[in-house]
Amino acid sequence: MDENSRELLTQRLHDRVMQWYAPDAESSTAAAVKNRQEKVLKSRLRSQAKFLQFLNLLIRLGNIQKIWKWCPPSVPRLLERESTPFTPEGLEGYRYVQAARALVWEDFRKGIRPDAFASEGRILLSAALYGGLGEVAALRELQKSLRGGVALEHFPQLGWSFLDLEIPMGRGGTRLRRWFLDPMSEIFFLNHIGNSPLAPESSRTEVMRAIDAYLHTLPKRHGKYLRARKLVAAIPQSLLVGLPQYLAAYAAGTLAAHAVRSERWWRMHGYQWDAQDGGEGSHETREEQEALSAPDAQDVSTGAGVEVQEAIQSVAWLQSLRKILSNQNRMAALQELAKTSANVGADRLGRLFYGWAEHLLKNGSAYRHRLAMRTIRRYVSRLAALMAQLLENPADVDNFGDPSWRQLYEDLLDLVETEHQRAFLVRAIREWHQYLVERHLASPISDQELGGLTMDVVPDARIVSEQEFEQIKQAIVQGQHRSYHAQLPTVLTLIAILGYRCGLRRMEVLRLRLMDCHLFGKAILLIRPFAERSLKSRNATRAIPLHALLKLGELQLLREWVHSREKSSGGGEGYLFALVEIGHDPISQEMAMSRVHDVMRQVTGDRGIHFHHLRHSFANHLLWRLSLPQIPADAVPKYLRDEREAAEKFVSQLLGSAGPTRKHLYALTSLLGHSTPDITLNHYVHNLDLLLALYLRGQIPRGIGRDWQGFFHQIHQATIYRAWAKAGTEGLLELMRRQHREKVRVSREIDNSKTSCRSDRTNEVAELEAYMENAWQILLQGMVLQKETAEKEDPWDRLAEESQFSSAHLRAMAAKATEIFTLRGHGGLRHSAYQIPAAGGRLKLDLPPKIHRLEDQQIYRELLPGFWRSLQKDRGALDRVLNSYLRQAWRMHPGYFLGKSAESPEEILAFRSLLFDWGIRPGQIRYVNYDPAERSVWRQRWREALGLHKKISIMTRHSPDPGLMAAWLHVYPGFDRRRSGELSASPGFSYLLIMGAIVLRAVAQGLRSS
Repeated sequence: MDENSRELLTQRLHDRVMQWYAPDAESSTAAAVKNRQEKVLKSRLRSQAKFLQFLNLLIRLGNIQKIWKWCPPSVPRLLERESTPFTPEGLEGYRYVQAARALVWEDFRKGIRPDAFASEGRILLSAALYGGLGEVAALRELQKSLRGGVALEHFPQLGWSFLDLEIPMGRGGTRLRRWFLDPMSEIFFLNHIGNSPLAPESSRTEVMRAIDAYLHTLPKRHGKYLRARKLVAAIPQSLLVGLPQYLAAYAAGTLAAHAVRSERWWRMHGYQWDAQDGGEGSHETREEQEALSAPDAQDVSTGAGVEVQEAIQSVAWLQSLRKILSNQNRMAALQELAKTSANVGADRLGRLFYGWAEHLLKNGSAYRHRLAMRTIRRYVSRLAALMAQLLENPADVDNFGDPSWRQLYEDLLDLVETEHQRAFLVRAIREWHQYLVERHLASPISDQELGGLTMDVVPDARIVSEQEFEQIKQAIVQGQHRSYHAQLPTVLTLIAILGYRCGLRRMEVLRLRLMDCHLFGKAILLIRPFAERSLKSRNATRAIPLHALLKLGELQLLREWVHSREKSSGGGEGYLFALVEIGHDPISQEMAMSRVHDVMRQVTGDRGIHFHHLRHSFANHLLWRLSLPQIPADAVPKYLRDEREAAEKFVSQLLGSAGPTRKHLYALTSLLGHSTPDITLNHYVHNLDLLLALYLRGQIPRGIGRDWQGFFHQIHQATIYRAWAKAGTEGLLELMRRQHREKVRVSREIDNSKTSCRSDRTNEVAELEAYMENAWQILLQGMVLQKETAEKEDPWDRLAEESQFSSAHLRAMAAKATEIFTLRGHGGLRHSAYQIPAAGGRLKLDLPPKIHRLEDQQIYRELLPGFWRSLQKDRGALDRVLNSYLRQAWRMHPGYFLGKSAESPEEILAFRSLLFDWGIRPGQIRYVNYDPAERSVWRQRWREALGLHKKISIMTRHSPDPGLMAAWLHVYPGFDRRRSGELSASPGFSYLLIMGAIVLRAVAQGLRSS
């Protein structure tokens, strides 16, 4: 069906509906005409509604028939853009800020040190002008840090320093903001006069006084000194000019996004955290210990999984009430309440809670929002148990007035320890007291009187790094899950992948159906409601571009699982994740989530982490990758430049272009299934601090050079010059940090085994990996089609239309693959072929088996840069060595190169030279001979032919045919696959040799052109 046919079908459907609801047009009087016009309007509205209903039915039918490309679900388009930040009233303030920047810049070049109070004001003003601290609350915390002598934290990977600011929130609690210092502010900070005699307290007035004190040391503008209040008020508007709106809002404090706690932040980047390194360690440890005991089916982020330390009273009415509210049917619960309310007797507290439960079931929350049964049960159960514990005589509630209720609420809040518990109890008390106000004429109590009961839920800012996620996948595969069911590790791995790479919610991933997976061509995953699973909101209906979000190996694993599920279920109507043999269709939350949670906590060491934090991680990593290409290349540190290039390719693949755009925030919101970006930014994004620093890094004045001697005390000019010549501004900052060691913490050492390090491979190597993976996938599809059609049809033309390959390239690669897997040796076929399940047995395909172990996959990726260098250096020589290996390989030991005569060692020498070019050390290469003689003449000949040092040993192995194989020599590279120090051959190496030979057949004109 082409585009014209679809439009014609839609038009005919619309016309048909219009005919069914056409208005009556027989009368021609004025009244009849007016009546007919009203009917026409109503009928059009009615017909449009009916048309949408029919179109929805058509979409559903199309999805069932697997023609969803012509009948897609209603997915929000990423066409919205941010509004312009320029307003006429803001221009004057912007000019005022620019004038202040010019004056500060000139003062900076002079290198003059003002007095302590003015120096404090200089740091505050520089932080506001250049560092992105546009909110007075953040400046107030910075002033407290200056007066308290807090040292900076140094982040070696970026070469930046930062300061954690705990900003009080108006509704209670604190918000963590991590401020990465710009070069100018850091220089001012390091040169600040310590041991200030000023009081450690700070206020808005103190901030303004300090800034004014510094401004009075600068030249006047139009005969007047600049004013701190006017300057601070104009900074948010000036930030809108040079930053994306959401980053400008974060800098100004109107967007209250929370940063990741210090211990989690250091852990993500591979550092060991000591609880004594910061003042919050004990608090977080207590919170995480409580979270660890939470049931996996509950959500720690809302405080639901935190078990309050409560002495559960043996109260019959409370046990009965809990049992009633465990019913998922709301009407059945109401009927049970009506039946059992008489059994409460004279217990006044029990009657109140029965009435509150009925009120919540019928009327919902205080804002008349419908509450879930689980939420009602938690509110009633928790609050009733705590009140029963505190009240010595429950009958006293009859005589309670406002002071008594207020005191009781304060006592209840004293029973909890963590902020999550307090936030949950706050909501329950608010709903309870609103019920008393409406039903029992209690007096309203303001939130201020209750000690900050409007406190928001503390954001659960936890993120899993890329390196940690790879370790999670590895731990799942290597765990004990296979003993429960052979396919359980695969299911758990895919569940974790879809949560981390795609940001799916718990029930969205557990209730996926096979018909939601469209994995051929550009792989798409549909998230849509059905009878057994409703979505959180209508915005949660979306299409997930798996081809852009998943790695090739992960996408292949999903394809293989879908293929096996379709075979076992007899079609595409079943659930994606099901273990029918043990009665899990679909897989239960208890089986999947408890195991995934255990592995996540084991890898990260974070005892409060849950599956939902994979969704948080997806939001942060995706925003990071979407934002990096928008930052000027010269402002990106060397540590991130390779990642920025990879991010450009990712954005181009996801959005169609990597050029300047304001759509990336809406893309993130759409993929998460949120209605507006506000939800995403306030609750899911925790890396705005680093993004803001990167944007601002490109806006600082250029030219911080070696000529400014005023900030370097007792340092020789030659030393300053060498630091500047070596690393520019960063070199000068590093020199100054060494001079002021007491103000910067630089003692941390990175742990390379745990750090989420960025890949140092070039874009070409990444392209080569993707090319090989795509070639394997397309060849697999074509070979399966050839087998199923008994080789009567040529599938390559059709497959070429959906891939990056031409039909000529596909035929050439398929011919090369067939040639390789028909090579025979002394004991049969030289290479093992890939096999898939088929009717009546196994189907062999002319492809190398996939790499399953994560260690072998890592070895394969580490060898790819060497393969790329050889390809660029001499493609013909590489082709000759690979063909020699294919002719001399041994099926029993993949990766072994066979030499039969020491008189002709040219092929083995060329093979060994290739290994050296790929970065394999001489100590990794193993030599094996099959002559059983203790003093073998063949081993001596091989040693001389290959020029081996006497310390390099040639191993001896038993041979079933010593007469034939005594002169043979096998050469292979060894790898530490099990991290035990023992070197062995890796399937990743042999896979690269075979796929490299197949791909080389298709790239005669170069990789890029093909």
